[in-house]
Amino acid sequence: MASPKFPRHFETPLIPLSLPQFWAVRSILLTVLRWLLLKGRIEIAHLRSVVSRLHREVEHYQSTLDFYQGEAEHAKEA
Repeated sequence: MASPKFPRHFETPLIPLSLPQFWAVRSILLTVLRWLLLKGRIEIAHLRSVVSRLHREVEHYQSTLDFYQGEAEHAKEA
C-alpha cells in the first residue's frame, strides 16, 4: 500500500497560503474553536443548574402531594 502524498505547501483550491498566513488562519480558527467550546461548557453548566432546580421543584411537589395524600387518608379514617 502506497503512503499518501502530502502537499509541500498549504493551500485551498482557490487561495494559496504562505506558511505565515497558514499559521495566522490556524491561530484564528483555534481561537474560535476554544471560544465555541467555552460557550458550550457555559451552556452545559446553565442547563445543569436548570435541571437541578427542576429536580428540587419536583421533590417539593412530590413531598407536598405525599403530605396531602396522608392528610386525606387521616380524614377518611376519622
